[in-house]
Amino acid sequence: MICVDIPVDHPAFTGHFPGHPILPGVCILNYVTVAFQKPSQGFRSAKFLKPVRPGETLQITFGDIKRGAYSFMVKVADSIVCEGQIIPVADND
Repeated sequence: MICVDIPVDHPAFTGHFPGHPILPGVCILNYVTVAFQKPSQGFRSAKFLKPVRPGETLQITFGDIKRGAYSFMVKVADSIVCEGQIIPVADND
């Protein structure tokens, strides 16, 4: 599991949304890509289930590869906020 603390002053909260800040989905997927720690071609799927608020901690886990993609899950505390599949770059060896 990779944990990422989301600072309350994260620049993505500016304007997204005034008075009710949430972390944009593209930022969550960026954290998943970095946590993946290998080259990827992108995402097969991503489903956003709950908003991420300032000061929360993302818990990112990966599952086994199936049909050419790894499953991933992002939680805050005990709640799933995002889940999907990330596609690794094919190994040409």
